[in-house]
Amino acid sequence: MLIVMAAVAGVVLGVAACAGGTEGPATADQAPAGAVGASPTGERPRIVATTSIVGDVVAQVGGDAIDLTVLIDAGQDPHGYEPTARTLGELSDVQIIFVNGFDLEENLLKVLRESTNGTIVPVSDGIEPRGITEGARDSGDPHTWMSPINVKTWVINIQGTLASLDPAGASIYEENAAAYLEQLDELDLFIRDAVRAIAPDRRKLVTDHRVFGYFAAEYGFEQVGFVVSSSSTGTEATPKDLADLVELIRFKDVPAIFVGETASPRLAQLAESVAVETGRDVQVLPVLTGSLAPAGQSGDTYLGFIRWNVQQIVTGLGDG
Repeated sequence: MLIVMAAVAGVVLGVAACAGGTEGPATADQAPAGAVGASPTGERPRIVATTSIVGDVVAQVGGDAIDLTVLIDAGQDPHGYEPTARTLGELSDVQIIFVNGFDLEENLLKVLRESTNGTIVPVSDGIEPRGITEGARDSGDPHTWMSPINVKTWVINIQGTLASLDPAGASIYEENAAAYLEQLDELDLFIRDAVRAIAPDRRKLVTDHRVFGYFAAEYGFEQVGFVVSSSSTGTEATPKDLADLVELIRFKDVPAIFVGETASPRLAQLAESVAVETGRDVQVLPVLTGSLAPAGQSGDTYLGFIRWNVQQIVTGLGDG
């Protein structure tokens, strides 16, 4: 365990030394992970996380040593979330706002910068961004959490930031981070073992939007089609897009379409229509994408979120 902690601490120092983050160069209201001032002694740091997924990982590292507020409830789509005036009023004295990065919280970041004095820290700082389209580098895919390997970077960033803010609690954050990194390693092994049930030529993902890029790259899948060809659920599909998707599914013999549970009813209906139009036995299966499941359901933690998705993918693409 001491070796793991030492390794984590070493990476934190490297992350904290980086200039800028995934949202762009650091500014007065945004800092690279780890580069924040100390909190007043004797007070639990006031921390905000934007999404339920970011919030769960922050909670694993911070534990009871922090006062954590999660803005976007489980079941809400982060792409289109807008906070209420009351919510913003409660955030006036927060110290750190953990965001995903890569402009996931597209309607939220500007409001947070204008309404709070907290330092905005992207948890995805240091992750190599994937392009929105295969091989492209023009725009970063925000769905970094779809690979537990990326979430290990989140953990290191969160630990470094909390330790800088609250040096007295540094050993707590270090111990919590080390334990959670071990669980993420176990999750990675679970995925690699589970997807062996899917033949390599069946590892083709059709989804409601471009959300599984990091997962596909890490675990040997290919994203072949999308109901909306965008990294955001707010984009509209054209009739030609849908007709092309029907033909693609037929041509590539794809047995399932995966639709995020936070997708709009319209997007889910389009996926069902595409499946019917193929004239094949194409399942439409729910997955978790932008949010954890509600408390008490499968997928209400990040570890459970990934396990549930993997089980759905194996169900949809396995040989039966």
